[in-house]
Amino acid sequence: MIVVDIEAAGLDPKKSSIVSIGAVDFTNPERQFYEEPRAWEGSEFDPESLEICGFTQEQCKDSSRKELSEVMHKFY
Repeated sequence: MIVVDIEAAGLDPKKSSIVSIGAVDFTNPERQFYEEPRAWEGSEFDPESLEICGFTQEQCKDSSRKELSEVMHKFY
């Protein structure tokens, strides 16, 4: 069983980007995954969501972060 945790820039998945993805294999905890993708262009940011996640808009938009599609492919 794999446990997955996703943090987003807001509550609406159609308007707010994923800003972090973490996962751990419950039966083998050494197998872990964690990435912080760049928020997609036009993503809405809810200040309360960002506070809970511990990110700023600037961090989420950082061009050095990988695109979400790349992170999702790596996760898969």
